[in-house]
Amino acid sequence: MKLLANLLVSFFAFSIFFSFFFYFVYPKELYDFCSFLRAENANLKDREIKIGSNFLHFYEGENLHKKDTIVILHGWGDNRKGFLKLAKYLSQDYYLIIPDLYNYEEYDFNNQVSIVTKLLDTLNIRKCHFVGVSSGGLIPLSVAVKRPKLVKSIILVNTPYLDLRVENEKFIKFFSKKVSNSSDLDIVLTSLFYDTPKFSKPIEKMLIKQVDTDLKFVNTHIIPKIKYSEFSNLENALTSSNVPTLVLHSIYDELIRVKSASMYVKLLPFSTYGTISNTSHFPHYETPIYLASSITNQIESIKIKH
Repeated sequence: MKLLANLLVSFFAFSIFFSFFFYFVYPKELYDFCSFLRAENANLKDREIKIGSNFLHFYEGENLHKKDTIVILHGWGDNRKGFLKLAKYLSQDYYLIIPDLYNYEEYDFNNQVSIVTKLLDTLNIRKCHFVGVSSGGLIPLSVAVKRPKLVKSIILVNTPYLDLRVENEKFIKFFSKKVSNSSDLDIVLTSLFYDTPKFSKPIEKMLIKQVDTDLKFVNTHIIPKIKYSEFSNLENALTSSNVPTLVLHSIYDELIRVKSASMYVKLLPFSTYGTISNTSHFPHYETPIYLASSITNQIESIKIKH
């Protein structure tokens, strides 16, 4: 018994030491491990597939043949891991596909649209619902024009309007911020969250580097390559779209003005408008239950109508 007790004490002591070691020395690895656990909890598998010359990483849910499919698309500077909280409340009722939309080598809007549709074709998805958060909402709008039979419905969440220069100047300028210390990080997070999150020093240090890299990538590789004529053409084409669309806007969003949401409602013939309280630009982080409920209600209402 004494030997067993000593072994247990040694095991717990080693576990505590191991956890603290990773927490302070390898915070990114610890973050990735926590993301793995959250994905497992949401019944998501981490997959990759080769499209063209690149490998696309994505989360895939279970029970493909028993559920409606929802494709969830992140905005600039975010990634698929940001949707793990939201996925937990959707994965039991729907088949989820959550891809990483870009890599750190190249960016082209039409190419991103093509990558998403090629992924769905490869997975033999013939019709699905799209959820696009922030600039991620621009992609399903293009899919609705180019591949209308693929789209059952669209949920736009704090999506900038198509004319990015006119209605979303603050959104574009946001990506020019530089993050080199905790104060810079706090300014960025305050723009994205209603309740600004606080982090320990090791995690904060990791985030300063990562957020600065993400913003710099968007500012130097994405924004300069935007072809505004493409969005103008898309705007004209969407006036005859018959895709049911829910336009959601967070009332405390500092980056996307409510006018953008109202312009989408005016543009899209089969659209409705809704608000999200107690959150800013990232409701999938702050109010995932409410956002999941809004998505579910939209999808189920479409089933009833059809």
